[in-house]
Amino acid sequence: SAFTPWMWFLRPLHQPDLSPSVRDGLAVSEVARQRQEACSFLVKLGSSLSLPQRTITTSLLYFHYYFAFHSMKRFPPMD
Repeated sequence: SAFTPWMWFLRPLHQPDLSPSVRDGLAVSEVARQRQEACSFLVKLGSSLSLPQRTITTSLLYFHYYFAFHSMKRFPPMD
């Protein structure tokens, strides 16, 4: 079936094997590690810039949304 933009919202979060990164060959544990590292970086960066918590949280949401459609193998999050 076709993948629609709203499926990222409806897809169960406990099925990480559906992510583009895992389909491109990255291990689930590696995807989780990269996500944690990138999110920690975004939180530290936002805090150092004295951004509101809502802004930092929004950046995390967009980060996860982006990688719901794109592979970390093709687009490394820390590059």
